[in-house]
Amino acid sequence: MENTNNNFLKDQVQRLNNHLLWYQAKYGYCQLPDNQFSPWLTEERILTPLLTEYDYVNQTLEEQLKHSSEEFKSLKEDLQKVLKENDDLRKRLKETLELEADALPEIIKETDSDQKTVENFRKQIALLTKEKETVTEMYQEAMSQVKQLTSDLQNLKSNQPWDDLEKQTNRMKNQYYTSVQSIVAEVEPLQKNLREKEKEVINLKVNNETLQAAVEELKRKLKWKEQELVELAQKDCNSGEVVTNMKRHASSLENDLKSKAEELQQLNEKNSELEKWIILQQEKNTTLEKQMQDMMEDRKNAQQIVENAILDKDLAKEVSAQRQEQINHLQKVVDDLMDDVGKATRKEVDDVKSLLNVRIVKLNEKVHFLEMERSEREVNMERCLRDKKNVESELQNVRQNFVEETKSFNEVKEKLTQRLTEALKSKDATERKLDKFEHQQERDKKNLNQKIDLLMKENEKLKEQVSSLNSDNSRLSEGKLQLIQEINELKANILQANNERDEIQRNMRKRIAVMKEEMSSNSQDFELKLQSFEDGNHYTMVELKKLLNSQKIISRRWKEECGTISKKYDEKIAQIRSELKRYKTRNSELKSSLQECQVKMTESGQVLKDYTAKIQRMESHLREAQNKAMESERKLTHLQMKHREIASENIFLLNESNKNENNSVKYSNSHVSVLNNSDQQPNENESVYDA
Repeated sequence: MENTNNNFLKDQVQRLNNHLLWYQAKYGYCQLPDNQFSPWLTEERILTPLLTEYDYVNQTLEEQLKHSSEEFKSLKEDLQKVLKENDDLRKRLKETLELEADALPEIIKETDSDQKTVENFRKQIALLTKEKETVTEMYQEAMSQVKQLTSDLQNLKSNQPWDDLEKQTNRMKNQYYTSVQSIVAEVEPLQKNLREKEKEVINLKVNNETLQAAVEELKRKLKWKEQELVELAQKDCNSGEVVTNMKRHASSLENDLKSKAEELQQLNEKNSELEKWIILQQEKNTTLEKQMQDMMEDRKNAQQIVENAILDKDLAKEVSAQRQEQINHLQKVVDDLMDDVGKATRKEVDDVKSLLNVRIVKLNEKVHFLEMERSEREVNMERCLRDKKNVESELQNVRQNFVEETKSFNEVKEKLTQRLTEALKSKDATERKLDKFEHQQERDKKNLNQKIDLLMKENEKLKEQVSSLNSDNSRLSEGKLQLIQEINELKANILQANNERDEIQRNMRKRIAVMKEEMSSNSQDFELKLQSFEDGNHYTMVELKKLLNSQKIISRRWKEECGTISKKYDEKIAQIRSELKRYKTRNSELKSSLQECQVKMTESGQVLKDYTAKIQRMESHLREAQNKAMESERKLTHLQMKHREIASENIFLLNESNKNENNSVKYSNSHVSVLNNSDQQPNENESVYDA
């Protein structure tokens, strides 16, 4: 039976899978929006489609059971009517026998009346035998129907897939644990991405603050230069060329100030945008699409910073070209500072190169990690699809077995109705043939003994059947106890599963709290790093300004070195731009892969909630199965009581038939002389037989 149940479930699952594939091919996949699951995963009242189909099958089976029980009740009512008719006939026979026994002495005197009484006795005996035969046939039919109904009950009980339910619960537990582990594994890299994004935001803040400090220093230097111009005007009134050069220098510095102020405004705007983005990121840290958008924004900001650096370089070149006239009278002062400044600039260039290389290595590691995650998620999707196909095949098998059982049940129902109609027809035929079989009294008298023996044998067979029914009842009670034990075990397993689910939820909440604390600590660390980076940037800006001043006094050797450095810097910028383009393409690919991962995440969440709803539904099914088992026990006890009543009535009928036979033997011995006298009148006897 277990193999048949498994095959039935597999067929049902295959059929449902085929339907699902057909709908998906026709209407496409249903993609839910972000952070939105199917209704049966969020609400406990709504069941999954598979469980609704299972409930529908159970309801149809219950309706068929009710219909069969109603038919069985109607058959019982017909049997009771037949038994009542039998009792009435038996009472009438008793009354007639008592009346005839009282009238015996008068019959002995008259020969004609004796013959009539003998004929009446024979007729009554024939009627009794026929009634007994009909009653035994009806009893046998009723017993066969009871056996068939008990076998149907046992089949229905055995068809309930208890073992399959246990296997499904174990599978659902395992799938629940695996899905929880996969969710945890997916959440951890997302948290890492969030932390990295916050680091980048902090770096941008540091850059912003360094630029602000540089602007303030430029303002201070402007004031200082104005003071120097005033002093030079007081000292050298005749140096008009120097004044014009200084004015030009002041105008160039003012232009630089304006450009820096514009950059400051842009950076402030970017800073406000970044703060808004951080707020949104803290509120929606689970979504991946916004993280990718923020990545793109950060990279755009980095591109803008690089472009601003290139513009600064171009401006510096223009300023150096304008200030070459002032370099001659400042060479002596700058020669001493050149070596120190060159070393500092080289160190800064090396530091920048090392930072860029470290960032490139980190980005490569991130890309490799994302590719590994994608491969793992593809493997998980293939496993889910295989499990889905297996479930659909099992559901298809269940549907096919159910159709076969309904067909067999309808055939049994038709057979029972045919038997009822045949019994009613036979009853009518026997009533018609009663008048025809009166002339066969003598033959029936000879066959009475043989029939009585047969009836005794049949009675013994009926007793054996009753004993077998009692043994079957005991077996059913034992099976019921086993089922109750299995139900208790299933309840214990379900309680364990609920406890484990609660523990997993608690652990997830603790992890989320720890992650929030880590986020706050990381934000503080990043702010400290921003401040340190701003200080470093301020220092570098001061040194760059010194370099700009020193370029006025640098010799041709310094010009050549600047040219070579600028060429190398241009090549490096071109390389960085090519790398940025490559990263953009890679980001687009990662976006698409992230969207696919989101779809997979939603599907895994749906599967998780499906399994939770299935577990709850299985508990309700177990309760319904207990109620059905109790009802079946009550019905069996009622049937046993009725069988006992029928057996007692049969015993009583047999005793009465034995008494009637003894009385008939006595009457035959007393009336032998009367029969000898009746041989002298053959014509009268023939006329009586003809009648």
